[in-house]
Amino acid sequence: MDAPTRALPLVGGEIHDWYYMLDHLNLLYQAEIIGTIINVIGFLIIIFATIWGIAVVERKRLSVS
Repeated sequence: MDAPTRALPLVGGEIHDWYYMLDHLNLLYQAEIIGTIINVIGFLIIIFATIWGIAVVERKRLSVS
């Protein structure tokens, strides 16, 4: 959500990637909602991967018994 303000320090390079991409696509005004959507998708992937991992371990445990 740093794209509009470009306040975070850059690690490598001079260009703020998200600012550049969103400005180029004329979506800079939507930076907060895009950031929120990406955050939620990442959270859901973590939850899904955890549940899937538990299911795989449980399935193996039941097949060994």
